[in-house]
Amino acid sequence: MLEAVLLAAVCCGSPPANARLFLDMVQNNPGDSLGFEQSKYSDPNVQRSLGYSGMVSTGENSISLAVDYSNVLGGWVFPEGSPGKAWLDVYSSALQDWTADVAGAGLGVYFFTDLIVLPKSILENTTINGQILTNGKIDFAKPLTKQLMIAQFSEMFSKFPAASGIVVRTGETYVYENPYHQGNSPIDTVTGSTTDKQNAWADFITFLRDEICVKLNKTVLFRTWDNFDGWASTSGYYLNVTNQVEPHPLLYISVKHTAGDFYRNMEWNPQVGVGNHAQVIEVECQREYEGKMAFPNYVMNGVINGFEEMPVKIGLKDYIPSSQIVKGVWSWSRGGGWWGPYIKGDELWVDVNVATLAHWVTSNGTATEEQIFLTKTCPQFIESDQAAALCPVLYNLSITSATAMLYSHYCPEHPGACWGWTRDDRLGGLDQLSSHFSYVVKNNLTAVSIANKANAVTLWEDIQNLGETLYPHMASPPLARFLKNSLQYGLVLSRIIATGWSIMLQGYAGTPLASLQPLIAQYDQLWAQYSSFRLVTKHMPSLYHGYYFNLPGVAPAQFCNENDPEYADRWSTPQVGMHDSVNKFRQH
Repeated sequence: MLEAVLLAAVCCGSPPANARLFLDMVQNNPGDSLGFEQSKYSDPNVQRSLGYSGMVSTGENSISLAVDYSNVLGGWVFPEGSPGKAWLDVYSSALQDWTADVAGAGLGVYFFTDLIVLPKSILENTTINGQILTNGKIDFAKPLTKQLMIAQFSEMFSKFPAASGIVVRTGETYVYENPYHQGNSPIDTVTGSTTDKQNAWADFITFLRDEICVKLNKTVLFRTWDNFDGWASTSGYYLNVTNQVEPHPLLYISVKHTAGDFYRNMEWNPQVGVGNHAQVIEVECQREYEGKMAFPNYVMNGVINGFEEMPVKIGLKDYIPSSQIVKGVWSWSRGGGWWGPYIKGDELWVDVNVATLAHWVTSNGTATEEQIFLTKTCPQFIESDQAAALCPVLYNLSITSATAMLYSHYCPEHPGACWGWTRDDRLGGLDQLSSHFSYVVKNNLTAVSIANKANAVTLWEDIQNLGETLYPHMASPPLARFLKNSLQYGLVLSRIIATGWSIMLQGYAGTPLASLQPLIAQYDQLWAQYSSFRLVTKHMPSLYHGYYFNLPGVAPAQFCNENDPEYADRWSTPQVGMHDSVNKFRQH
């Protein structure tokens, strides 16, 4: 961590001349028809009022997919009268409308773009696909692939001249809503050493720089998030790649603030602030591993100041405004992951995170996060004559929620050991936790682990008590109802997690089954209480499930494993989770 701070202080060469950016994205869940977010943040006027300079499209809506290649291949890719052409026309029209809305509000228009993705009709054409594919995957190194990408870039920006640029995602390629396209990572066909892969990444970024930034005068934000190659959080790998690429005023590198995915117990990303290229820092406001704001989970104190569990606290305040490399922030106001909980337009806890981040960024770090919360974020939620007295209460509640999250959804007894055991609206079980439980039992930490989950429940009871003070003084009845319901939701969920965890861990440790039956009866009662929430009111998020994760439909290419032909299929169906694990210890 200290190395990251020291690296950030070193500026190699002249600072990049790039403009500052403050972008936001409402990301719809890939392949999930229910995941199209009901959100005020889809409104460009709301974004402008918060001080954003641009909007990023959701991942499945990209101008790279609105290209028909007729200028270079003629009309056979999407022929007139075909289903593909009908799809393309409607798709393109919708993107034109979105572009006009965003540009009309005075914001920059950026498209989240998976690369490399091409029409299936090209990839299935036996006359030319041998010049594009290697072992069934698009090969960036082949000349025809590059020619098609150049044609793609030219057509998409001529068709959408108001577009400011693209945000490039690689590694994760999702075409669930795009049935006429197929794609993969640009280095999927690189089989050599780590150095070979680094060189391939440098060639790819240079290609984007030259073809889009230089020739078309459009912006490229290249994401380092490519967890299937492993360079998303390594400063050495980052520098070995980016030092080969000449900086450009329209080229940015987009880096998550976490040294991995958006988890707690995660170090600050050592890539932030290093190298010669302008960077934007990615921040997620509705984390998929932490309940998606179905209940309070205030992350902006940690994002700005450093999270409480960090040995050395590092946050955005250490780079804004002092860093000459960090040129902006890109927030995901909504979205991340898949599935629920679906908050159905009740965005109180999203608003708390977004408002604090937006006001802090637009203040250029001149006010503290707490000052921003108390004076800018909170007053919109509380009756005006009570704001001065009650905003500290809401702040205390929010800070407590972040600590409760650490104890409920993570494992302080062994930090970093059980990331992702619960995600989206799914609760994992022994299949996801057996390695962690093995560590806990071997190190005599069973009681500590169980106590940590119980501590989360105690914190949630404190949160509930703080909420009692706030309910009568919220700015509107719907806000008051959602506040009350979401706190009840969070409290009961924390009890379910604590009880299920205790059953699974004690059962794993060999506790006699008879002594677990009272806990299992309690577990059943809690689920019965929790399941009734969906009948109570429209101001209640959708619920968690006692099974674990699956992808929607057929798993995409990055989930395939040539050494395990059934690997992708397992991702496509729900995996067993907490319910199944608890049932292993149930006496009938």
